[in-house]
Amino acid sequence: MRGVWSAIGRQPPELFAFVGSFILFALMAAPGIEWMDPGELAAAAYTLGGAHAPGHPAHTLLGKLATLLPFGEIAFRVNLLSAFAMAAAIAGVLALSRALLADELVAACVGAGLVALSPVTQLNATRAEVYAPTTALLVWAMVATVRFVRASANDKQDADGRYLLGAGLACGLAAAFHPVIALAGALPMIIAFCVYAPQRLRRLGPAAVGLGVLGLCCYLYLPVRANAASAPLLMWGDPSSPGDLWTLVTGGAYQGNFSFDGSFGRFAELMLVLGEGMGLTILFAGMLGLAFATLTGLRAANIIAASAFLVIGSAATQSYYNPDMPGYVLPALMLLAVGLAPLTGAVLRMMPKEEGDNEPHKFRHAIAAGVLLPLVAIGLMGGVVRAEDGGFRQHDEPLRWFSETVDRMPPGPGIYFAEGDPTLFAAQYERFVAGARPDIAIANSELLRDRWFLRHVRRQQPELRTDKLQGRGGSVAARLAAENVGTWVVGGDLPSLHKLHGTPIGRAYLYQRAPTKPVTLAPAPFDFTGYVGRRVARSMALARAKLELFANRFDQAAVAGGLSEQLAEVMARLSTAKPSVFRLPLLGAVERGSPRRTNLFIYAPWQTDLLGDEILWRAGLPDRELPANAPFERRLHRQLRQLLRLELTLADAPLPRQSLRLAKETVTLLLRTGMAHCTRANNTDARSLWLEAAKLEPGQRPASELLRQIQRCTLPPGNSKTP
Repeated sequence: MRGVWSAIGRQPPELFAFVGSFILFALMAAPGIEWMDPGELAAAAYTLGGAHAPGHPAHTLLGKLATLLPFGEIAFRVNLLSAFAMAAAIAGVLALSRALLADELVAACVGAGLVALSPVTQLNATRAEVYAPTTALLVWAMVATVRFVRASANDKQDADGRYLLGAGLACGLAAAFHPVIALAGALPMIIAFCVYAPQRLRRLGPAAVGLGVLGLCCYLYLPVRANAASAPLLMWGDPSSPGDLWTLVTGGAYQGNFSFDGSFGRFAELMLVLGEGMGLTILFAGMLGLAFATLTGLRAANIIAASAFLVIGSAATQSYYNPDMPGYVLPALMLLAVGLAPLTGAVLRMMPKEEGDNEPHKFRHAIAAGVLLPLVAIGLMGGVVRAEDGGFRQHDEPLRWFSETVDRMPPGPGIYFAEGDPTLFAAQYERFVAGARPDIAIANSELLRDRWFLRHVRRQQPELRTDKLQGRGGSVAARLAAENVGTWVVGGDLPSLHKLHGTPIGRAYLYQRAPTKPVTLAPAPFDFTGYVGRRVARSMALARAKLELFANRFDQAAVAGGLSEQLAEVMARLSTAKPSVFRLPLLGAVERGSPRRTNLFIYAPWQTDLLGDEILWRAGLPDRELPANAPFERRLHRQLRQLLRLELTLADAPLPRQSLRLAKETVTLLLRTGMAHCTRANNTDARSLWLEAAKLEPGQRPASELLRQIQRCTLPPGNSKTP
C-alpha cells in the first residue's frame, strides 16, 4: 500500500488538476441540452452533420466519439467533451505557470483552482460548446511556446524542437474548432518563435506549418460529408462546392457583426465579464503579475500577456454583446491566471533574508499561501451577471420549451417556425437527436432567405409545398407558410407570421389566414433560469402579451407579460377597460426606434416595463410615474402619449429629433389619427415628406435637413380631438 501512495505522489501535479477538474465539471454537466448553440452542436455531432459558420468540424468529429459513450443522454455525452477539454485546460494553466516560474507551485495551483471555480469557466465546461476545446489547445500551445522560448534564452540552441511542432499542431486544431479565437491567441506565439529562435524556425518552421495545416484539414470533412450519398439532415450552408465551403468557413453570414467602432467600450465590458466571481482575483492579480513580470524582463511573460489581451480585443470587435462572449474570452482568463505566479514570487523575494543566505525561505509555501489568501477573498466578492449559467445543472429547460410549443402542434405533416437561435437549436436537437415530432419540419424565417436552408426544410418534410417558392416576390418564409397553411400544419413562436394570424396552442401559435381572438386564459411566463433562459421566457411572454393587447384583453396581457404583481391595484379595471381609436398602439414604434435592438437581441428588462406603460395607455388608465433613470424607450413612449393627448407638439419633443427613424415613426402615428398637418414648405405635405424620408438611408443626404422639415409637422391649433 505504501508503494501505491509513493507511486501516486510521484505523479505530476497537472494530472491531479486534470482528474479533479474533470470530476467537478462532469458532476456539474447539464443532463440535456442548454440554450443557444449546444443543441445544434450536439445534433451535428450525433448525425455527423455540420454546424453553423465556420462549421466547427473538429467539434463534430470529437463530439461523435463522445456520443458513443454507453451512458447518459446524447446531449450529456457531448457535454462531457467540454468537461474533459476544460479539465485539460485547467491542467494546462498549472503547467504554464510552472513553465514560467517553476518554483511557485502553490501560486500555480491556486491560479488553476481559481480558474476552475470561475463562472466563465463553469459556464463553458458544462455544456456542448467549442470554447473549452479551443481554450485547451491554445493553453497547451502556449505551454510549448513558453518552454521553447525559455530554453532558448541567451541564444542557446538546445530547445526541444518538439515544442515548436506541438504548438503548430495545437494551433491548427484550435482553428478547426474556432478560427477567430485561435488566430488571436496564436499570433503572439508565432511572433515569439520568429523573434527568439529565428534559426530554429527556418529549419522547423515548415514542419510546424505543415502540422498546423494538418489540423486545419478537419475542414475537408465538411464537403466530403455534404456530398455523401446520404447527406445528413443538418448540414449548415450545404458546403458541397468550393464557393459554399469558403462562405461557410469564413463566416460570410456573420461578417456584418464586426466593427471597430466602440470596440474600446466593448473591451472594457468584456473585462468585466472576465472579472465575475473568482475571475475578479484573476483579473486583478493576474494582470498585475504579468505586467510586473513583463516590466522586469521575465522571459515569455510578454507573450502570455499579449495573447490574453489580443483574444479579448478580437472579441471586442463584435458589434454587439451576445451570450457566447464568455466563451470568446475564456482563453484570456486562463492566460491571465498565470500572473499569480510572478506576483507571488515578487512578494516572496521582498521577504527579509539573513545575510549570505541564497536558499529559498524554509516557510516559502506557507508564506505564499498567506499572500494568496487575501487575493482569493477578493474573488469571493465578485458578482455574477453575464456568466450566471454556470454551476450545477439539474434541469432541462429547452425540453420544457419544446414540450409546450412544437410538441403541442396537431399531427403533421407540418412546419414550425422557431424564430431565434435559442429555440431553433433546441428544436433541432429534439427533432434530429431525440426523434420528437418527425412529422414537423423545423424552420426559421431569417435563414429561409438562403437556398440551402430551404433544401434543409424540404429534406425534413418532402410533403411540404416548396416547388413554387423560387423567383417570386416577398419573403420566402411568408410564401412557404402561405403555400402550406390550410393544407398542412403551420405554427411558430410568434403570434403572427407576415399576413398569417396565430391562435395560441400551448405556448406556441397555430397559423391561419383569418385573425381570431384568444379565448383561453393567458399563461404566466415560464420560470426559466439563467442569463439566456430568463430572456427566452420573457421574450415569449412579451409575444403572448402583444397578442392579448391586439385582442384588447388588457388584464390577460398583464398576466402574460408577468405584470400581475406590478399592476395588481388596477387588474380589476383592466378587465373591464375599453379601447379607444385615439389610443393607438405605441409599443411597436418604440421598439423599432430603440437604438439597442440588434440581430442578437433576445430581451431586456426595459421591455417589460414598457409593456406595462403600453397596457395602461391602451386601457385609458393613469400613467405610472417614470423614475429619474428611466431608459430611453420609456421616455420616448411617454412623449408619444403626450403628443397624442395634445399635451405636447412635435417641435417640443426632443427625443424623436435624435433619429430619422424615430421622426418617421412619430409622423406616421400622428397621420394615422388625422391629428397632424404640415406647414407648407416647397409644396410638401406631411405624407409626401414621410414617403420621401422612407426611401432614404442615413447618409444619402444630410439627415438634419430632412429632420428640420419633418419637425414642421405639428398639431393644428385648437384641435378638439383628444384620446
